[in-house]
Amino acid sequence: MASSILSIKTGLKDRLATISGARAYATVLPNPSDNALCVVGPARWTYSRDFDGGVQYFFEVGIYLAPGDLVRAQTRLDAFLAPTGAASLKAAIEGGSPPGRLAGVCDYARVVGGTEYGRLVDVAGSQMLYASVEVEVVAS
Repeated sequence: MASSILSIKTGLKDRLATISGARAYATVLPNPSDNALCVVGPARWTYSRDFDGGVQYFFEVGIYLAPGDLVRAQTRLDAFLAPTGAASLKAAIEGGSPPGRLAGVCDYARVVGGTEYGRLVDVAGSQMLYASVEVEVVAS
């Protein structure tokens, strides 16, 4: 199943869009809004992962939240980072039919962890609460 990077990013965006209230994007935006989930990358990759010619990609999903009420924003962030639940990025990406296949564009996709939690970042002159989740995707 030869997949382009764009089709994988679009597949990730489509799975993230199943989270109620989230705004999912296949690219990083210059000025993301509150509850924006932006697919970044691939951050790294390995060609010929196996004898079938599979490629292993690692994407990041950037989570951007308006920190107006910082405690409330962290509570929303915790829901995005939880392994299960209606707002869970892990549940959204690894779900679907067939599970973890991103509408058939890859062999599997799984959330492997995170790299940042609740850092305040400057985005186009505004502060946003930011976290990053790492997603492994294997495509043959």
